Amino acid sequence: MTNRAVRFGRFLRTVFDIGRFSESGLALTCVVIGAATGADSTDARGVGVDAVTLTVLIVVGLAYHGVAFALNDIIDLPIDRTNPARAHAALVSGRASVPAAWVVVCALAVTSFSLDLMRFHYETAPLAYLVGGYLGLIGYDVLTKRSRWPMLHDLLLALGCAALLCYAAERTGGLTGQTLLVATYVALFVVLVNGVHGGLRDLHNDTRHGGLTTASALGARIDEN
Repeated sequence: MTNRAVRFGRFLRTVFDIGRFSESGLALTCVVIGAATGADSTDARGVGVDAVTLTVLIVVGLAYHGVAFALNDIIDLPIDRTNPARAHAALVSGRASVPAAWVVVCALAVTSFSLDLMRFHYETAPLAYLVGGYLGLIGYDVLTKRSRWPMLHDLLLALGCAALLCYAAERTGGLTGQTLLVATYVALFVVLVNGVHGGLRDLHNDTRHGGLTTASALGARIDEN
């Protein structure tokens, strides 16, 4: 294997780690379910969304996920450095730099919009969901563990995930009652998993460094005995 191939492999691995693509299951689930509940998800012959459309939506969802997680790691880097459980993370371990992470964030965001506009005609509704979802994720990343109202930033994250699902539905014919039902479930699921379960996972380190989460706001405390 040539040195160029080795360097390229390391580059891909760094991007993979910065975007935390190994944790992209929720984003992919939102895209697939959104596409499956769109008004045109099946045609008169019962044939589902075509492979090219689904592939584009999946790549957009992966980019969306990468932006959210990379930005979160940039903003949370100071507190993550104090958490032994995050010692393996790309930024904490020093495998990637903060400027490199910003490049990945910008490149993934541009990729998501570029792919969408290359595959689909310009339409306000799907792009509004994509932009609104990004704003929700950015709001979560900025406020998480810093706001006095932790339920607010968990809600922003939940809306960001639901917006991705609605975006996929809009690109496959438009929202349906099924889309809205599943989007509501996803939002509640994200609040529970991230706000409560995630907050309990990081409770010890967050308590030591003043991080406020939904779990701690609901009264969860570390028993030192």
